[in-house]
Amino acid sequence: MNLNGKNFRATVILFLIILSNNVCPQNIPVQQPEWTLKNGNPVHSMVLTESNIIFGDEYGIESMGYIRNRVWRYPTDSSVTALKNYNGIYASTSDGSIIKLSNSGKLIWSRDIPGYIGYKNALDADESRLLTGSMDGFVYMFDTNKTFQWKRLIGSYVTNVKILEDRLIAISDRQVYIMDFDGRVRRNLNISGYIRRAAIMNDRIIVGMDDLNLIGYDLNGSVIFNNNIGSPITAINAEENIVIGTQDGEIILFSKEGKQNWRYDLNQSIVDVQNTETGVFASTKNEKIIQFTQGGSPKWMYKTEGRANIIKAYDLNIVSATNLGGIYFVKTSRKDSIFSLGMIISIILILSAAIFMAGKALR
Repeated sequence: MNLNGKNFRATVILFLIILSNNVCPQNIPVQQPEWTLKNGNPVHSMVLTESNIIFGDEYGIESMGYIRNRVWRYPTDSSVTALKNYNGIYASTSDGSIIKLSNSGKLIWSRDIPGYIGYKNALDADESRLLTGSMDGFVYMFDTNKTFQWKRLIGSYVTNVKILEDRLIAISDRQVYIMDFDGRVRRNLNISGYIRRAAIMNDRIIVGMDDLNLIGYDLNGSVIFNNNIGSPITAINAEENIVIGTQDGEIILFSKEGKQNWRYDLNQSIVDVQNTETGVFASTKNEKIIQFTQGGSPKWMYKTEGRANIIKAYDLNIVSATNLGGIYFVKTSRKDSIFSLGMIISIILILSAAIFMAGKALR
């Protein structure tokens, strides 16, 4: 076939349009989970261990293996709001109970607190301490044998607590407290406005505000960065870099110093995010789970039955759980596919430049 310069360029343009349609967000490749499980009850909390998935639902705590085998179940009288795995399983329930189970699911002890732990990140433990944040506005400290140590009022709803090497962090819907292990306040950041979402790292405190700002603090309370996102923040994960999801459907990856690395628009409100060395994972309001490369290219997606409120990762194991009781398991790869979206776009740009030059030569 003999192509003149004009026809050649038209062919190139058509080729590029076809390629761009094949890599647009609406055509993210579908990869089915390795297995799914219909639990029957909404899942409210989850932790992953080396060998087990442990989740809390409306009526109990269940442990299952990564091959979908049931290991044990412990019944509760109300929904399990938070879980922590540290030398046993700590759990909180919506009727104000805190319980400790052995790794085989046997009850070690239980006790009640005023109010109840209402957020999945408001429970933490180490080798000698158990720190909880209650909906009554207090932070409670116990030893690991359930003996009460102290309590501290920090605000209305306590959403996040963390035991660090030399201090404690507690966050409510309006304040951030930095405390010593005896409950003495080192600093109250006294933030102005409503804290929509928060995450505590080993060296950073990240808060997403109702004024659309994402603020990073060091552990002394000094501001590291303050970025306006332009949309309400609906999810934060800071286990590696900082990943946020927004109400407008954007996934944004920041460095720990607050520098934006990439931004991707899914056009659907984000429910939860997870960041690991194998990629970035997001769940959306329209019931999808999407994996991105660390460079921001979508790799695959799958549809869930119900909205996935939780995404957890342990090594290569990625588990999501929905408000309708669905549990979904995927085993990921440590290496991104060679043909990521970013690389495809780069190849297209290089090829288009070469074809353009070749087209000029044909004229």
